[in-house]
Amino acid sequence: MKKRSLRKTLVFLRSMKFGIFLLILIMLLSMVGTFIPQGLDEHSYSHEYSEMVTKIIIGLGLDDVYNSKIFGVLFVAFTLNLFLCSTSRFFKIIKKFKGTSSIENIELDSTDKIENKIGYLGSWLLHFGILLVIIFYSYGHITYFTESVYGVPGMIRSINGTEYQVKINDFTIEYDEEGVIKQYISQIDLLDKSQNILKSSYAAVNSPMRYEGYTFYQTAYGWAAECQVLKSGENLVKDIIYEQTSLNVPSENIGIFFNKYYPDDDPMLLYAIHYRGQIVKMNFAPIGETIKWNQYEFKIDNPQMYTYIEVNKMKGQLGAAIGAFIMILGLFIVFKYPINKTINSKEKDSYVR
Repeated sequence: MKKRSLRKTLVFLRSMKFGIFLLILIMLLSMVGTFIPQGLDEHSYSHEYSEMVTKIIIGLGLDDVYNSKIFGVLFVAFTLNLFLCSTSRFFKIIKKFKGTSSIENIELDSTDKIENKIGYLGSWLLHFGILLVIIFYSYGHITYFTESVYGVPGMIRSINGTEYQVKINDFTIEYDEEGVIKQYISQIDLLDKSQNILKSSYAAVNSPMRYEGYTFYQTAYGWAAECQVLKSGENLVKDIIYEQTSLNVPSENIGIFFNKYYPDDDPMLLYAIHYRGQIVKMNFAPIGETIKWNQYEFKIDNPQMYTYIEVNKMKGQLGAAIGAFIMILGLFIVFKYPINKTINSKEKDSYVR
């Protein structure tokens, strides 16, 4: 009884019905991830949905569908379905090529027999290729590395999680004849922990720099400036400040937020001074003008463009590419040598997944 139950379970797990059922669930879950904004905090969902719906979204992990437990379980189950199906087909194909086919009662010429066997092989290659793509893609997703560095020319920034550093030598924007932006280009050096140059190259939009599996993408840019905070004429802090960031003095519970820079004929910046968590002053000011509040002074000067570079590394790409090649080869064989024209309905049913 136990062996029979186990056999029925295995037959069900590798069946096409179970595979299609899993695919439908994965598709529906992906659709949910399309309609529900991903990666927001609970407060954002509660503002958009009712309390019950928010609890369901957070509880089921629908705020991050592709990393949720439900999606993981479905993905593993579908992978198991493909693995069992591919394994079962593999042994059946071996039997066929050894001449132990169960359709000996059908009179086929030698060419039909060969095409029939090749057709089964193509079907197996198709399943096996899909399985490889899923496995290596999952491996790449699990081991995926991403980090970012940003700064103005002359800066050296460490890449967190690695022993590498990036030196930003230059950042330029190319324009076409009509004055429309054509390209963003960062000229960078990749350094080791001793600041020896490993590679010197350019990172541009759609033309990243690559090194040892790492890819350096030109992702964004913006304005930065030198900022100094003083109290009664005494310097408290001086650093580079970027748009949409603050330069803070924790000991004084004060800071300045660099909201926006307007590089027109009369350059201006929009700023906000916050003290003890509250905005106490917000206004426009010319670049270089001293901004005053009580005994504090803020000087923002020397605006320049900064570059934002995203660093990624994904493993398993070669394996996924091999899987895709095998899948395409299997599709070609299936269409070239269809198996359904040379076997009867009983034999066809026995080999469906």
